[in-house]
Formats: sequence, structure tokens, C-alpha cells
Amino acid sequence: MSSKSRFRLPDRLPIMPLRSTVVYPLGVIGVQIGIPSTLEMLSAHPEDGLLVALVVAPGGPDDPIDIKALEKIAVVSRVSDRLNMPGGTVQATVQGVARVRISDVSESEGYYTGRVAPVKETEAAEEDAREVIARTLTVLEVLAEEVDRVPLEVPRILRMNLADPGRFADLVATLANFSVQSKDEVVQRTDVAERLHFALEELEQQLRRIREIKKSSGEDDGESDEQAE
Repeated sequence: MSSKSRFRLPDRLPIMPLRSTVVYPLGVIGVQIGIPSTLEMLSAHPEDGLLVALVVAPGGPDDPIDIKALEKIAVVSRVSDRLNMPGGTVQATVQGVARVRISDVSESEGYYTGRVAPVKETEAAEEDAREVIARTLTVLEVLAEEVDRVPLEVPRILRMNLADPGRFADLVATLANFSVQSKDEVVQRTDVAERLHFALEELEQQLRRIREIKKSSGEDDGESDEQAE
């Protein structure tokens, strides 16, 4: 376990499956909780600062949860500031602590628990990390100029957080509006070099799609103008 996570990891933890949100170690987010099993778990564990394993569950909001699909890399997180909301949902603050591996998931008393084990992250070679980070920042700057959904301050924020390449990749996924599936792919990568390269490839794909859409739109406009004439 990394020195970032100064806590004793129990053998098993309650699992909080997520469908539309991803949290990374050191990240803090607010979540609206409505999955019945998670509400049952929160009711059974009212203590503040509850440790849970957050894991993305494949499927839509109303799809049943496949227990086996939860057995993968998750993020141990602390749950605080719970607020009961209309409609039976709960709003809470979740703070990510560290990546762990979940196995032996079972359902008991209406919610899921799983065996958790620390994972060791493989550090990236310094030269490779530096090169990928530089390319990532360049692509992000272009994206920020071309699309509103990537704010101009995102590259500036990332330039202020270069000390930890693994954390940098997590921040890219958080700030550059990756899909939930792509964000989970970032969670799954404990090899920091692979995580950095995946984040860069995702950004490059976004940029290619945007340019293809703009090119196609420009061609369509040209055809329309010609027909109108």
C-alpha cells in the first residue's frame, strides 16, 4: 500500500457500486446515491468516515448488478457528510484513498462486501513519463481551444500537478471529461506508464473525432451552399 493511504486496510469492505461516477485516490466528489443495495449498506453503517470500496458496475441505472463484474480494481474511499434527500436518495461526500483489488464478492443483509487487497503500482520510467506528460498537455491545450467542454484552465491546473505521474493521469481523466468507461479504464491500470499512455490515447481520439466532425460539417455546409446557389 502506498504511503498516501495511512490507514489499516481490513480484510473485507462494504462495496459501493457506481454507474455514473468515478473517484480516484486523493479525489473528493459529491455523489447522489440511489442504488438500493448501497442505501441498505449506508443504513447498516451510519458511522462517519465509513471506509468503502468504490467500483464501477457495468450497465445502465436500472440493470441488475453482476457480482463477478465487481471483482476488479477499486478505490478505497471515505464516506462523509451524508444528507437524506427526497425520494429516498442520499447525498454524500466521498474521498478516494487508494487503489485496491476486490475479490470474493458476496451479498449479505441486502448489500455487497468483498475481500480487498492492496495493489502495488508500477512506476513509469522518468523519461517516458516526462515525454507522455508533455504530449498530453499539448493535446489538451488544443482540445481546450476547440471545444467548450474542456475549460482553458485545465492544462494550467495539470501543469501545477506534475510531481506524481500516476496522479497526473488520474487528474487528466477527471478534468478532461472522459466517459465513465474510460475513467474506469484509468482506475484499472496499476502500471503508471500504461495509465499515462491510455490517457494520452483517449485525448488523441477525442481530438480526432472533433476534427472529423468539424470537417464533415464543413463539407455538408459547402454542399448546401452550392445547392442554394
